[in-house]
Amino acid sequence: HDTIPNYAKTHTIQSAKDGTWSDPSTWNLNRVPNASDIVAISHTVTYDTTAGIAEVIGIDANATLRFRTDVTTRLQVGTLLVMPGGTLELGTEANPLPAALTAELIIRNRPLDLTNDGVGVYDPKQYGTGLLAVDGTVRMHGAVKSPTIVRLAREPRAGDTTLLLEQTVSGWQSGDRLILPDTRHLKGGEVGSNFVPQWEEPVLQSVSPDGRTLTLASALRFDHLGARDGDGVLDFLPHVGHLTRNLLIRSENPGGTRGHILVTHRS
Repeated sequence: HDTIPNYAKTHTIQSAKDGTWSDPSTWNLNRVPNASDIVAISHTVTYDTTAGIAEVIGIDANATLRFRTDVTTRLQVGTLLVMPGGTLELGTEANPLPAALTAELIIRNRPLDLTNDGVGVYDPKQYGTGLLAVDGTVRMHGAVKSPTIVRLAREPRAGDTTLLLEQTVSGWQSGDRLILPDTRHLKGGEVGSNFVPQWEEPVLQSVSPDGRTLTLASALRFDHLGARDGDGVLDFLPHVGHLTRNLLIRSENPGGTRGHILVTHRS
C-alpha cells in the first residue's frame, strides 16, 4: 500500500474551540492562520471569509471545516487533508450554496517535497498540493443546474444567436458559460497537425420563460450539425453543456504545481 503523508502532523497553529475562521479566539495562538501556517482543526470551524490562507490544513477525526453558505468565500491552501473521521463541508444537499454566492478553494502553487532530507514532508508519490480525503467525509453542494447536459432540438449553425433545447432547463442564468461540441466527421486532411477545433464556449444571455430557448451573447462561429445516415436523414442532434458552477476548486497556477482531488479508501 502507498502511504499518504500526514502533511499536518507538525502543526504551527490549531483550533482551540468551535468558532469562525476569522475570529482570533478560535485559535490557540489567538490569531488567524497565515500563509506559512500548518493548521490543525480539532473542532468545528466555520469558514467565513475570502482572505483565508494557509500552507496546510489538516481536519482531525470528529472535527469539521464548514464553509458558510450565506456569504461568498475563498480559501487558499497548499494541501487540505481530511483525515480519518474528519469532515469538509461546502454546502449540503439540504442547504446548498445559493446561485448568487460563490465558494472557491484555490490550491496554492507550492513545490512538491521530493528530497528526503528530513526537512518538510517528504512526498515521493506526489500526493501533495490538493484536496486529500483519507477515510474522511467531503460534502459539496452548489447551486443546482438541471440538467447540465441537454440535447438540442435543432441544429445550431454559424451565425445563430439562439439554441432550441429538447427539454426544459432550470438554474441556467445570464452570464453562464456553455459548451457546444465539434460535431464534424473529420476527413483525412483535418486530423493530426491539421486539426483546427470547432467547439465553442458561448456565453448565455437569457433563457426563455418556458426554459427551452437559450439566447447567446454573441453569434456562433461554426455549424454544430447532427448525425445523418447514409441517405442523409438526420438521426440525432448534438448536446449543449453547462460549464458554470458557483462552487469551484482550482489551481492557483495551472502552469505551476497543479492542484488535484483525491478521495480514497472509505471516504
